[in-house]
Amino acid sequence: MRAKRKLKAFQTGGPSGGVLPARMLNLALDYEEMAHGGTNLGSGGFIAFDNRACMVDVARYFTQFLLEESCGKCIPCREGVKRLLQLITYFTMGIGTEEHLALIKELAVAMEAASLCDLGKTAPNVAQYAIRYFKDEFEAHMRGQCPAGVCKDLILYAIDQQICTKCGDCISACPVQAITGAPGAVPSLDLKKCIKCGACKEVCAVEAITT
Repeated sequence: MRAKRKLKAFQTGGPSGGVLPARMLNLALDYEEMAHGGTNLGSGGFIAFDNRACMVDVARYFTQFLLEESCGKCIPCREGVKRLLQLITYFTMGIGTEEHLALIKELAVAMEAASLCDLGKTAPNVAQYAIRYFKDEFEAHMRGQCPAGVCKDLILYAIDQQICTKCGDCISACPVQAITGAPGAVPSLDLKKCIKCGACKEVCAVEAITT
């Protein structure tokens, strides 16, 4: 983890593995324990997420990957992953509901039972366990909030004048010159130009860029 960052979650087993909270980091690396926790050893991959990660967006990202990897031979996988991605994306847009969460669970059961191969059977894992362990983040997105400040449809960037050290790093990092300012002064952010790329937030050493 980078300085001032904390481990928030981790994923094992590749894109079809479940995302687990940091408190489960001591889970034994064997098939039974991993399955009980909601993930698998899979290809042996391990991904760590710090406290800036949005678990709703993580679920969207891996589901998008699985959609691209699906061969499309069987309908449960081909159409199921597509629908799964659509449902998760509703939350990143701030229009997800409890009904959509229920649909994700129903869809997961159908895909596991009817898909021809393990890609389709395990594709819902990341979404299911993100909901299981990070439901509070899905609920926040229902209220139009992305706590991690990742989902672009739900955030507006701002510069905290009380925290800003006037270093100018955010000005240099902005690819569209949406942040301007004189040396030694708190920069100004033009929201009309801002493309919400997050470059300014990434380089700010004191976390003065808020969302």
